[in-house]
Amino acid sequence: MAEVESEILKIENWESYQWPMSALDYNPKANTPVKDIKTLFANAVALKVYPFVASKVFEDAPIPSIELMVNSNSSAIQLKIPVENGQAQELRQSIRSESPCEITLHASKVVINDKEWDKWLTETVTASLQESLGITLATATFSCRLKFLSLFYSTDDKGRMFSLPTDEQEPHHYGSLAVILPSSEGHVGGEFTFQCERRSSRVISTEMPACSEGERRVSAFLSYRDTHVSTGTVSSGYATMLQYDILYTGNIASSIPRSPFETMEKARRQISCAFAMWRRVLDGQSVQVMSSNPPQGLVCILNEKYDRDQDDIFRVSSLRGSDRALIVHLGMMAKGDEFDLHLGEASYVEEGYPVTHGDCDFGVGTRISVLDMMYGRYDVAMDEDEDDHESGGLSDTESKLEMSLVDKTHFSISNVTTLNGVPLLIDWPDLDNLRNCEDGGCDYTRCTVGRDLQDHEAEKVLNPARNYHDGGWLTQTWRSKCVLITPKASPHVRFTLPKDVVDNACTTLDTSLSGEPTNEDLVALDTGLRGLRELWSVDLSSELSPHVDSVSRAIIRWKKRGHFLDLLRACGDCIIARMGVPCLVEGFKTFDWQSIGFFYLNAVNNEPSIRLRRELLGQLQALATQCKDTNIIAWCRSRFAEFVDKIQTVGTKSEEIDAVVLSLGNANEILDNLHDKLLPRLYEHQLSDIKMWTALFNRLRSESSMSQETVLGMIKQILKHISSNLRIFRKGDLEVDVEHASQVVADLVGLCIVYDVLDVVPPLLQDLWNESELAASTVRTGFCYAFIQMLGKHLIEHPSLKASLQHFFRGVFQHLLFEHTPERDTDLRSALGYLDNPVETLVHFLDAESMKALAAKDNHTLDAITRFVHLLRGEFDGHSESGAKLQIILQLSLEARLSTLDIIRFQTNSSIKKSPVPRFIRLCVDTENHSISARTLEMCLNASNKPDYVEYQLVPVLRSLSESLKQHEFALTASYPNFAGEVVKRYVRHVVGPAPLPSITPQDWKNIGCGCSDCNILASWIHNYRAGSKNSFRKSEESRQHLISQLEKLKSWGISWDVLGGNPKTGKVPLLKVHIPSHFKDMPTWFAKVEEAATLLRLLGDDREQKEVLGREYWSITATIAGHKRPLASNDDPESTKRPRLA
Repeated sequence: MAEVESEILKIENWESYQWPMSALDYNPKANTPVKDIKTLFANAVALKVYPFVASKVFEDAPIPSIELMVNSNSSAIQLKIPVENGQAQELRQSIRSESPCEITLHASKVVINDKEWDKWLTETVTASLQESLGITLATATFSCRLKFLSLFYSTDDKGRMFSLPTDEQEPHHYGSLAVILPSSEGHVGGEFTFQCERRSSRVISTEMPACSEGERRVSAFLSYRDTHVSTGTVSSGYATMLQYDILYTGNIASSIPRSPFETMEKARRQISCAFAMWRRVLDGQSVQVMSSNPPQGLVCILNEKYDRDQDDIFRVSSLRGSDRALIVHLGMMAKGDEFDLHLGEASYVEEGYPVTHGDCDFGVGTRISVLDMMYGRYDVAMDEDEDDHESGGLSDTESKLEMSLVDKTHFSISNVTTLNGVPLLIDWPDLDNLRNCEDGGCDYTRCTVGRDLQDHEAEKVLNPARNYHDGGWLTQTWRSKCVLITPKASPHVRFTLPKDVVDNACTTLDTSLSGEPTNEDLVALDTGLRGLRELWSVDLSSELSPHVDSVSRAIIRWKKRGHFLDLLRACGDCIIARMGVPCLVEGFKTFDWQSIGFFYLNAVNNEPSIRLRRELLGQLQALATQCKDTNIIAWCRSRFAEFVDKIQTVGTKSEEIDAVVLSLGNANEILDNLHDKLLPRLYEHQLSDIKMWTALFNRLRSESSMSQETVLGMIKQILKHISSNLRIFRKGDLEVDVEHASQVVADLVGLCIVYDVLDVVPPLLQDLWNESELAASTVRTGFCYAFIQMLGKHLIEHPSLKASLQHFFRGVFQHLLFEHTPERDTDLRSALGYLDNPVETLVHFLDAESMKALAAKDNHTLDAITRFVHLLRGEFDGHSESGAKLQIILQLSLEARLSTLDIIRFQTNSSIKKSPVPRFIRLCVDTENHSISARTLEMCLNASNKPDYVEYQLVPVLRSLSESLKQHEFALTASYPNFAGEVVKRYVRHVVGPAPLPSITPQDWKNIGCGCSDCNILASWIHNYRAGSKNSFRKSEESRQHLISQLEKLKSWGISWDVLGGNPKTGKVPLLKVHIPSHFKDMPTWFAKVEEAATLLRLLGDDREQKEVLGREYWSITATIAGHKRPLASNDDPESTKRPRLA
């Protein structure tokens, strides 16, 4: 036998192969609802499954020539199937048969000797096995021989052999072939007998030698059957039809059970039923299931134990015994109902407190307590355990630990791979809920089927450092390989290939030099194809070109038609753009047109790039012409004939435009086809694509074979149509891309200027302006600002256009003016520049009534307009007529704003930021209108003398006034001395007021104690008075005396103390209790106001300026701020010879 591959059941592409047999219908007992899908599935996989994979029929199998050795003395007889007339009688006479209608020949008598049959077997059966079962087979890795030949025949009244059966579902059985597939694992034992029962009660037996040790057999029994053909060319009325049944016979010690088709039926049908009902529940169909909430995936725990440290990649061929039989059944049934299978490792972890009482037996004569064991309080040598830890194994000590109380539990899936062993990333949110569960609340069994995960041996690790309850921390983990069963393309469970895995797969494909793909090559090919499918799902076409080249080159080199079709399907509607023309041309050369023609048709019809479509069709037609393939030539011509009719949109690149123009025909046909066929669709789909129109116009103008006058006339007609039908805005639209919309209009105006169609511009812009009223105000404003910026260059080149757009510009400017913000001063100035009489327009729009309406609208629009008018006035001479008109507008706007001020309302702490008065004062100062600002300040002073009003209204106004004047380099005392002085006086008089404790100065308040830690505590009690606080010390004698010395200095403040308790004999330290008067709670607030008064005083300037502004009250104010024992009288003068009393 030829060289044997090591892994014959290596499943390559479970995502794309088509299973030959769909899931079987299975109806449970009538009116017996299933509890839930998980329970149904668990019951199904618990049943024993028998060797079985699939069955398929080929109706086009060639008729083999079979040599029959009827007896040892005769020569071989050539037999064709169906058996020719006369041969059956000859065979019956030559071979003794128990029944005159049955002839059975055994292997020693039957030999296939037909090169045509061998070729067909190699090309068809091998491909079928690989595609349907995922078995990776090289050409010469299996053998085929006829094990026996059993012929049934009868003669009807007309004397014909093999008359047609009355029941077409029970065709006659002609013979069986066995395909022997070698491998490295199997069973040991004697011979076994395969017995297959048919409905005719005939038993066909064949003996097959047992597998030697280390060998496994997978037998494909191929049977010839006759069947009726309603239409066909078979003269005898029979067609040759090949059927194979794949049976896996690995790990069977003695023999295959009698009648395996019956014994395995229950498990197979229940698995099929579970998948079918699960699919129906997912699809929302009515089924007999009590729980209508289907699982989003199940974890099937495998039975066998596999080494976690093995270097080989864990894949489906690594499975053993019943696990292999189970996954073969699951794979066939899952595919039929759109489910996917993956491999992984399930882990369940318990963390908690170990048993800390009682004894543990460590062998004969050795019993120690758990605590002694954990903390080393014993004399038994633990060298062996230490060696286990060093080697990474589970120590004997830890393996004997038991869990007392579970604190946390976890369930997770790791090391997820395809059935072929390719690593995957998994996103399964439902499993995230099974992590970090408190108090053992991780119910992982709700998503697992098969063997209980905790049936496996647990790995135990003790961490004595986590010394909870003096018992350490025990972690025990159960692990098992598993199969993940999930609905295909589920939004709840996602499997993705890591990028490095896809990169490595493509590297493997690029470096492979084999003429025929190896197992590694096929795995890399499937991985690369799956990676492209996943990446294309997020539309990363620009980054995939190298990967596409790697995968497509390998597919074409190895002539993998199925993979090529999968690649075409993965591209969706972007076949040409994603695969490229060269790849598709090579595929056309390699694969038969019958299988790929459908995808090429979709590629030509759906590809948005006209250039790529023409390029592909052109190369296909050229190849078909060389090969004289009239069918392909006709197909390409028909695609070219309907090419223009298939164009929906046109790109802006020059090569796309060239392809469109070339598709319109010759020079005499271009304009007619453009007008009649292409323009209606372009008007519908790309009316506002000005870049496309510009490129198309340029291409038409460059066509020297056409009349340029005619071309120019058509271009003007197109521009007029676009201008009349362009629509940018919709009612209530809040999502218009104003930058794009304004660019479209500006570019359209530019085209109209280039092709001298200026008469359409005014109505175009006016219609757009009227239409913009349908959109939201913010959208309309944004469009106006963007458009006037883009339109500027066209007006500079063609100033005559400006006069015809005055009505449009007036409407735009009025809208922008009444929606103005300070950030748009430059843009508004540009819009004003498009008007012939800008100042007159402002005077017209900003009359007294408009000002009042704007002032009532909000508190910022009129302010922004006022600042804009102030900036504009700076461009004119103050004595000019325009300057005077602008000054009048300023006066009107400020008067309108002043009339809306409600000064008295803003006199609380929460309204400081809401008060418009400070902002209005800044506006008056910035616009140099001191008369209105002076009047406003006077109104503020006359409004109220209440402390809250002074603190929360007058003080913010004073600060705002000072900051505004400072920006313009004006002195506060020079501009508004009366207001500034009056605010400071009122603040000291009404807000600060007399001190709660006049004997305390600000300096004394800050410097309580000596700065030591005890004094700092004392100071914090005084600064932060709290009613009911104990305020007591229990210190040493030295510390207590130090504190008392500091308290002596504070007696005048009303602070007292007591020394309580203490016993020198017993050494009990006395308690020092401090008594702080209740009026100390107001002191921090008063001192903060004093600090604020000092700040306001500094706003008035130096001492000289302060004296000038405050007059005779200067001395009392400064004395209050300085913290004198009593306020100075208004007529006190520190510079006089008479000194004031300070105490």
